[in-house]
Amino acid sequence: MRRPPGGKGEYFRQQLSVVNTGSAVWQSVTNAQSGQTSVTGNLFVPKTPELFAYDADGNLTNDGRWSYTWDAENRLVRMTNNTAVGPQQLITFQYDWKGRRIHKQVSANATMTNNVTFVYDGWNPVAQLNATNNNVVQSYLWGLDLSGSMQGAGGVRGPYNQLWQRFISEKGQRIKSDPFFMIGFGFGLLDQLGFGDLMIK
Repeated sequence: MRRPPGGKGEYFRQQLSVVNTGSAVWQSVTNAQSGQTSVTGNLFVPKTPELFAYDADGNLTNDGRWSYTWDAENRLVRMTNNTAVGPQQLITFQYDWKGRRIHKQVSANATMTNNVTFVYDGWNPVAQLNATNNNVVQSYLWGLDLSGSMQGAGGVRGPYNQLWQRFISEKGQRIKSDPFFMIGFGFGLLDQLGFGDLMIK
């Protein structure tokens, strides 16, 4: 489906007519604009009405796309498809003894597409690493949070700068390449990962 986007700058919107009363839809969408390279992808639209289920602890176990598995401490550990529509994915998560997410794996149609580990300074994430070769995928620089300290308010408003190694689409195309992206209002740059309570697994 080819639709000219309407909006401002790199932001746009367009309404599409989708028939999802009988089943979920894996809707093809093409973003095309004069003088720009067209980008084609898909959007998942759940069946309507979308049904939701919960366990005794109030955790969501099923929706229109996913089945969710939680551990005894109510942490999400597994997501699998709840429909045959769209790519068949398996997503798993692991946590350390503090409850921090340390590992994420994504497989699509039985092929692994993402495998990352997470590095922390206390509760502040400082890097994502390729779990295969430990190369840095993405790193974070933190400054003072709302408490005026590094982690007194849990890092809220602490992220100062985010170094993007890559923005990759599902098809492996580079879609953005800004070396630095401002995401917060903190102060004080951190120029290395050799401090505090670092943990890699």
